[in-house]
Amino acid sequence: MFPGTGKKRSASLRARYLFAGAVVLLVGLGATGIALERSYANGVERNIRDRLEGMVNQVLASIQEDQDELTVNAVLDSRLQQPESGYYSGLISTQYEWQSASSVGELKATVPELELGSEYYRSPGTEQRRYVYALSLGWETSSGMVIPITVWSSIDRWHFTQEVSGFRTDLWRWLLGVATILLLLQAIAGWLGMQPLQRVSRQIRAIEQGNRSSLDDDYPVELKPLTDNLNALLSSELAGQQRYRIALGNLAHGMKTPLAVLQSVMEKPNLHNQDKAQAQDAIVELHGVMRYQLERAASAARRTISEPLAISPLVDRLIGAMEKVYADQKLSITAQIDEDCYFYGEQRDFMELAGNLIDNACKYSNGKVEIKAQSIASETRRPGMLFKVDDNGPGVNHAEFEQLLQRGMRGDEKADGHGLGLAIVAEIADAYQARLKAAASNLGGLQVLVEFPGF
Repeated sequence: MFPGTGKKRSASLRARYLFAGAVVLLVGLGATGIALERSYANGVERNIRDRLEGMVNQVLASIQEDQDELTVNAVLDSRLQQPESGYYSGLISTQYEWQSASSVGELKATVPELELGSEYYRSPGTEQRRYVYALSLGWETSSGMVIPITVWSSIDRWHFTQEVSGFRTDLWRWLLGVATILLLLQAIAGWLGMQPLQRVSRQIRAIEQGNRSSLDDDYPVELKPLTDNLNALLSSELAGQQRYRIALGNLAHGMKTPLAVLQSVMEKPNLHNQDKAQAQDAIVELHGVMRYQLERAASAARRTISEPLAISPLVDRLIGAMEKVYADQKLSITAQIDEDCYFYGEQRDFMELAGNLIDNACKYSNGKVEIKAQSIASETRRPGMLFKVDDNGPGVNHAEFEQLLQRGMRGDEKADGHGLGLAIVAEIADAYQARLKAAASNLGGLQVLVEFPGF
């Protein structure tokens, strides 16, 4: 907990990455170790049975016959000759019983009675400490007599335990060494993988300290959306600050003359009606200057984090309003808006831009206005948009259109308005880095096109 904040300290990405990686690594190596140990133990047990069968075969190979009597000579396996070797063997018949020298002083292996031709195998249990294998068969003597015999062999359990224990010790020692090396490599990989984020953090700190204005562009593809949006936000903030500084400067400049008029009027000893009218005009001009400059300052820069705004219902609202305003002109206003056409920004900005363009088209048309909007495919995260307004009015050339974008310029001095509409459109288009241009319309008048880029 941070002192006085009541908030938990968040674990770093590097610590989370290392912890998650360590858990996965240890669980994976642990499961691998258990599987290998189990597999090895099964292999050892199979090998023990093979040894038991081999000892039984050696005993069978050592049997000699003398006048229908069976005896066992020395077995070749030296372990059956050594006491306490843990390897035992024996033979049981109706006439003869034999045990290996290694069985001296040891308990006799218990073997159940077997049918001829059958075999028996037993692993150590809670009460037995030996692996036992037995084979029952009939030995035919030279005279044709068949003597039933059972040959058995056994191995102490500690042979199995010893082998598995030795393997287990070596296995887990090696796995521990491998885990240590892999954890070190993972730590190095985590350090290398976090370097781009560390660089982002350092550069943001430098931006906060005023030592740089944006992030680098050469970040990995996974971080590009983050760094691009951060750069766009920084650019938007700088543009907004610049726009407010300009607006405040223009506001101060625009208020000089009306304030000077008010001051000169107020200094007169006797105010006449003409003076009051002059003061009222100055106040009206002050209101106009403040409204225009505040409109310019509020016009947003390009939004990088905005919900997509469906423009079809907004255009329908504007068309409905224009049909009421210009009801006496009997206008024909049509709109073709793509379903997947969205504006990424403030609704107020779009309504201001589209409203001024449609209003101008209605004002100067000869009764017909067309509105079109379509989405522009883009390789960036958000598509662009093309917004067009056509009319069948007299139209203007390129030079005249550029003049109309200046504040206070009007295409027809007889028409109502203050000459601010296209200037505001230009301000909003510039804020969203959109391209604004005019062309000859297929309707015979003017086409104004605004192309919003994808980002």
